[in-house]
Amino acid sequence: MDEIKHRFMVKGVCAIECADRFLLIKRSVGNLGPALIFPGGKVEIGDGHRDILENTVRREVSEEFGFHIDVALHYLCSNLYMDIHGNHIIDTTFYCRLGELPPIVANVKEVPEYFWLSQDEIKASGCSGLVEWKIAKIQVLKAQLPGYF
Repeated sequence: MDEIKHRFMVKGVCAIECADRFLLIKRSVGNLGPALIFPGGKVEIGDGHRDILENTVRREVSEEFGFHIDVALHYLCSNLYMDIHGNHIIDTTFYCRLGELPPIVANVKEVPEYFWLSQDEIKASGCSGLVEWKIAKIQVLKAQLPGYF
């Protein structure tokens, strides 16, 4: 029993910004039900040993949207939560800003719907407070490090 108590699922997530909009996925089925979330997914053995979380993010975005992130990923935050099945999830989020909108070929099995939304549209959508919190954290970093992002 103690062995199960200490297991975690690790996920890599990315807040992708382009033209003052963020890429969000509408998950129709999942541990937390329908929600707008940033793209990402579970760490897999093939993601390597070094930079494993960044590799996970790049792989997931490629699988879900058909484009490769070729810019730097910046660590944003890590969060721990429990899903509806009692699984402990460690969610590590990165941020990147793209210079232009990439061509997207969404994998409909993984991404039933996706949106490029502004901060105001995200607030109006009623999406999770965690998404809004992460975007606020990005804005603080951008203000503290002008020209860096």
